[in-house]
Amino acid sequence: MQAQDLFARTQERLAESGLNIGSAASSRSSQVKARLQSRIYTGAMAIESKAALYLIFPAQGVLASHLIALDYLNACGYAPVVISNLPIAPEDLPLLQARAAIVAERPNFGYDFGGYEHGIYLLRAHMAGLERLAIFNDSSWFPMDPTVNWFDMAEALDKDLVGAYAHEAVDFRGVHDLRDLAWDWNTKNKFFHYCSFALLLKGPVLRSKAFRRFWTYYLATDDKHRTVLRGEIGLTRRLVDAGFSHGATWPTIDLPAQIAAHDPEIVRQLVSERIHTESDYYDRLFDGLKGADPEMTSRIFLGLVARQGPAYSLAAHDLAFRQGQFVKKAPLKWSASAARATLAMLRRTKGAEVFLAEAEEALARGESAASSQDQAG
Repeated sequence: MQAQDLFARTQERLAESGLNIGSAASSRSSQVKARLQSRIYTGAMAIESKAALYLIFPAQGVLASHLIALDYLNACGYAPVVISNLPIAPEDLPLLQARAAIVAERPNFGYDFGGYEHGIYLLRAHMAGLERLAIFNDSSWFPMDPTVNWFDMAEALDKDLVGAYAHEAVDFRGVHDLRDLAWDWNTKNKFFHYCSFALLLKGPVLRSKAFRRFWTYYLATDDKHRTVLRGEIGLTRRLVDAGFSHGATWPTIDLPAQIAAHDPEIVRQLVSERIHTESDYYDRLFDGLKGADPEMTSRIFLGLVARQGPAYSLAAHDLAFRQGQFVKKAPLKWSASAARATLAMLRRTKGAEVFLAEAEEALARGESAASSQDQAG
């Protein structure tokens, strides 16, 4: 590509995103600086036809949950590539190298998509031979049940792009009362995207012009809102608009029918253990549910899922009814009720003792267990 063409395309993208040349240059400079300052270590695993990027933020060192996730990826046949957005302690590095094909530590710039971009760069020599590439970060504890193979579920969909969850397929913007929300599921919604904490891409996607162009022009940033827009939403939109097939392992298109099939007491329990960021709004809304009819309870729950996102608000439901595998860490710091609901989920989940201990330790420190690269989806 000639220099003037590259400049023109960059200007187009800047105009679309509302950025100026100065901010783009700063973003690109920081992105390149982060790459140059990274350290790369060879691991014991070999990359063949399936690989998995796993982004970590080991503020408390490499945790048992990190090793559980890596052992799971290996057991499922995916060679891990670990990207750390913090320096790795010398005593922790061998633990990662024994379970990974590549281990990289980089400056903490760009949230999760800054790390993903670096991982894609490290895998450039392997792209031609990859049949599948998975992308994960440590904003969730997983797997909740190691006997359930999430990759089998994802591969069985036979889609080019698969996420654990799709978010914002139901447009809640402008709806002031969740009880008025219509469940109109539409992938053409402007902000529709697959949550970036668990993605699976087929080989043809990895070798496509759309995928290459996305990462060529991707501008990492330390602005979280822009990271979500450019990265999480941007990647989905680029691939969907390019015509690639897509789906979620826990779909929500028919969620109203699923919820309607449950006993009303189950729905009330799900509502009572709500996970939300806007405490005052939801508390007022749900306090009025006492004695409410089941249909209204269900409508409010559906509104919560649409507004907060299924990765958060459907986690308890899916653990109980759809072999859910992920529990997000961020709600530990959102509110007392969200923290209680997260702990309740982990306590009910057989085999989640390690995850529960990490959550309790984080709360005891007065901190959240959420990683710094946790995203909205």
